[in-house]
Amino acid sequence: KNGLVTMLLKNGSLILRTQGRALEDGAMGEVIRLVNTQSNTIVNGTITGAGLVTVSLISQTIVGTN
Repeated sequence: KNGLVTMLLKNGSLILRTQGRALEDGAMGEVIRLVNTQSNTIVNGTITGAGLVTVSLISQTIVGTN
C-alpha cells in the first residue's frame, strides 16, 4: 500500500508504461486499485510481478433511451 509501481498497459503491439501508486495491498494475481501519478486517475490492475501491475482497456457502450 502506498508503494510506487510500474503500471503496464498492453494492447496488441502497443505497450505503455507509467508510474502508479498502490492504494491497497495485494499479492501476485490479485486486482488492486492504484492511482496514475501523472493524471491522478484511479484504475484497477492485476499484480503481475514485483512492483508491476498490468491494467486493461475497458470499452463501455452507453445506450440512451428517450
